[in-house]
Amino acid sequence: MKRSFAITSVLEWQKSTLLWKKIALSLFMATLTGFLAQIKIHLGFTPVPVTGQVLGVLLSGVFCGALWGMVSQIFYLSFGIAGIPWFATPTHIFGPTAGYLIGFIFAPFVVGYLIKILKSKTFLTHFLVMLAGVFVIYLCGILWISFYLNISFRKVFFLGVYPFVFIDIVKATVSAFFSHQIFRHKI
Repeated sequence: MKRSFAITSVLEWQKSTLLWKKIALSLFMATLTGFLAQIKIHLGFTPVPVTGQVLGVLLSGVFCGALWGMVSQIFYLSFGIAGIPWFATPTHIFGPTAGYLIGFIFAPFVVGYLIKILKSKTFLTHFLVMLAGVFVIYLCGILWISFYLNISFRKVFFLGVYPFVFIDIVKATVSAFFSHQIFRHKI
């Protein structure tokens, strides 16, 4: 089956040995994550907003691979700390949601690594990989919230997981769609 130009281009950029291509793709994914962070809904009962960032984080693992997906999110955090106003909240890096940002670094590594070692190329497998990425983000986020607010894990789940499960399943589904389209055939 013939691949589309866009899918072939993504694979060529990801497999390229040229450093500038890997950096360019990582910067693009950092910027995409920053733009998606502007999609935000603040809920009144939790310090964690609903954002589009998770979609960018998962896609960085898909498009950049494990290492460079991680680098893309390091770029995202570094530029945000340096002053680009693209975090979902102004105190994001220092506040109760800082753990999610740390999870953003590790999630694309997990996603990219698992996609690379996949034996099964089904949509369901790709969806489960994206859920693993979401789990990494949640784990880092709730550990930090629990420490930062000094609250029980039961309360942390109410503030930092339950309100976001449905929307993050949607983001995982969208990411899995792209991942499955790109990697469903032997690379």
